[in-house]
Amino acid sequence: MTYETAYRAFIELGQELYPFCEILRIAGSVRRALVTPSLQEKDVKDVEIVALPLTENSGLFDDAPVRSKGFCDVLKSNVSILQGDINTGRYLKLLYQKDIKIDLFLPERYDFYRQFAIRTGSADFAKNVLASGWRKLGWVGTKDGLRRESECAAQDKVWTCKAKKPTLPPAWNSEKEFFDWLGIEYVEPHNRG
Repeated sequence: MTYETAYRAFIELGQELYPFCEILRIAGSVRRALVTPSLQEKDVKDVEIVALPLTENSGLFDDAPVRSKGFCDVLKSNVSILQGDINTGRYLKLLYQKDIKIDLFLPERYDFYRQFAIRTGSADFAKNVLASGWRKLGWVGTKDGLRRESECAAQDKVWTCKAKKPTLPPAWNSEKEFFDWLGIEYVEPHNRG
């Protein structure tokens, strides 16, 4: 699809989701192209969105917070869910307006800005700069976010934390804070090709 189609899809769906999110951001090639007209001329294969939905009490006796009903209702009424669990999934593959593919990433609050940086890409930048940065600091990526390598074990290139009370990385409050923690200079999205 064209950049314009992808960006318009984000704006349209984003307007519906925004009231039910603490944070809602466009990522991927669309974000990298926002300020670079030459990048806007390239085709986009999907729309990548990173969101932190609001939560509400479940109403059950343990009162565990769950994704807001409004957030889930917007998705149910606006998209086809091709993959993932709308209530608990960290990743949803969606189809919007019958032919627009959307990857929706829903990280934990403490991991939002790391995921935002990863999902902005490019894939080479995420691997060679970001992941290599946290590896140099002694951290590895797990299904639960970054964990100390010394507290994890790898099997088939997949890291699993073995610690009962793992050391957690900081909860970054911005993408720049995440870059600072890695000890690297912040790179504007359009320069992450």
